[in-house]
Amino acid sequence: MSLHDFREAVRERASARVLLGWVVVAAVFTVANGWSVADFALLLVVLVAASVAPAVAAALGVPAWVRSVVGGCCAVAFGAAALYGYGGAAAPLTTLLLVGFVLAGVVIAVRAVRDSPLTADADGETA
Repeated sequence: MSLHDFREAVRERASARVLLGWVVVAAVFTVANGWSVADFALLLVVLVAASVAPAVAAALGVPAWVRSVVGGCCAVAFGAAALYGYGGAAAPLTTLLLVGFVLAGVVIAVRAVRDSPLTADADGETA
């Protein structure tokens, strides 16, 4: 992928309409949970980065299994951080949702590693 293609992919994923949509989503979560402006800014950065990351990964030629491992690890980190920061004060359903987010991240990362070329033996079979 050339630098021009990369710029176009980022522009497509980070257009004004997309960014405005993420601002609205972050604002709704901020108001609904009574978060601070810093929490709003952090959530907005995470949402924008998550929408631009696939373009960066494609431009750098990152294999799909690596993207899945990184995505799973990010889901685990985000869920664990949210549990640490808000788990005790959150409603039980929110805590359960965050635990599910962490578990889903673990499953995604483990499946990606299991299906990666690194776990293939000499016959091409996965271990």
